[in-house]
Amino acid sequence: MPDVLPLRRYLFRPLRQELWPYEVCTARLSAREDELLLLLAQHRNGVLNRRECLHRFWGDDNFFTARSMDVFISRLRKYLRQD
Repeated sequence: MPDVLPLRRYLFRPLRQELWPYEVCTARLSAREDELLLLLAQHRNGVLNRRECLHRFWGDDNFFTARSMDVFISRLRKYLRQD
């Protein structure tokens, strides 16, 4: 796992659970946000199967786990909104 992953205008440090714009302060990510962002970054410009992601992180793909993943993706979008 890389120490720093550049994501357009951001730097992502999965081992430290940090995400920040190059010029601004750090955003602290939760463990789940960190795992999900790392997975998305590793599949950049590709397509991830939603069901596989749900099973990987929550062990199920029911309505409630799907909504949980939507919330985490929404938070990540908020962190990355400057881009």
